[in-house]
Amino acid sequence: MTIIRGRQMGLDMPTLAKQFKTSKSVIWATSNTPNLSKATGRPLKTRSRDDRIIVRMSKKNPRLTSTDINSELKDHYGVQVSKDTVKRRLRHALLFRRHPVNKPMIPEKTVQLD
Repeated sequence: MTIIRGRQMGLDMPTLAKQFKTSKSVIWATSNTPNLSKATGRPLKTRSRDDRIIVRMSKKNPRLTSTDINSELKDHYGVQVSKDTVKRRLRHALLFRRHPVNKPMIPEKTVQLD
């Protein structure tokens, strides 16, 4: 921030490099980087509250598909998004293709008692 102000005040790069005890390339890179504070791309369709609802639904019932979650969102919460959006939100929450395994029932005669 102070390097940029120094450049705006008209100080040259060698003077700023000596003042901040860095190289001229660091001063050049700092003064020529674009402002990255603005968000780029299309705004999200869901809010963070909606994302938490999607994650909660998936954790509560892991057998729900993205289509099921999507229809439940539309019915109960009035949020209308695509199933791909639901998949992306689950992926972002590190919930990848959750589907618990169906385990066969073990008959009691094969269970050994201690």
